[in-house]
Amino acid sequence: MRVYQRSKFQRHLVIPLLLTCFLTGCYKWSVQPASAISEGAPEQVRLMLSDGSWVKLRSPEVRGDSIVGWTKGASADTLAAYSRAGLAAVEVRSIDVPKTTGLAVGVPLTIGFFASFNNWSQ
Repeated sequence: MRVYQRSKFQRHLVIPLLLTCFLTGCYKWSVQPASAISEGAPEQVRLMLSDGSWVKLRSPEVRGDSIVGWTKGASADTLAAYSRAGLAAVEVRSIDVPKTTGLAVGVPLTIGFFASFNNWSQ
């Protein structure tokens, strides 16, 4: 009977892959003034309209008194413009530093902790 063991390459590849998966989830939406769009050039924004509905815009720009960006349509992306006067809030997606730090430190420590038990049993 042949026993297959994982190579060091496979074991060392799993940890960075897991970290990458966890770290991509460390984002939060935070309320910003509309001027943050022109200053920071975010990839996406969420707009809360005065009626309480939400709209996501990609590649947003401030043009005059409006915020313009691309929205997902049923069959294709469409360019949409919303008046700043008709907005209740503008949210920008940014990295959540405490969560990112916690995962960056906590995940390797947890993996190392359990890996040490695995080495003791051999």
